[in-house]
Amino acid sequence: KVHVVGFNTEDDDVVARLKRMAESGGGAYIPATSAKDVQERVTAATVGEQDYTVLNAKNEVVLRGRLGDGKELPDGRYTVICGTAHQEIWITAGLATRIIVDQKKLAEMK
Repeated sequence: KVHVVGFNTEDDDVVARLKRMAESGGGAYIPATSAKDVQERVTAATVGEQDYTVLNAKNEVVLRGRLGDGKELPDGRYTVICGTAHQEIWITAGLATRIIVDQKKLAEMK
């Protein structure tokens, strides 16, 4: 798939051409006016818009968000829930933790 980003593009002819490019590549045209727009919309186009929930060791909800969000949590054991998938993780202060979501496997679980 080819996704096309139109960054601060207001010209109707240019937008129409970008949309045709995305369509012919089987992707999406993504209009954006800021870096945050680009990140959110590219994430939605490439991994799908998906909410997640984070539970603490007592199974209490401590965080909700969307894939691609960066959030901070204190040290500890957590369970990340995305769709029907559950993944246990450990958070350690000063270290970045990245969770990889396999959308194909997630879709198969539905």
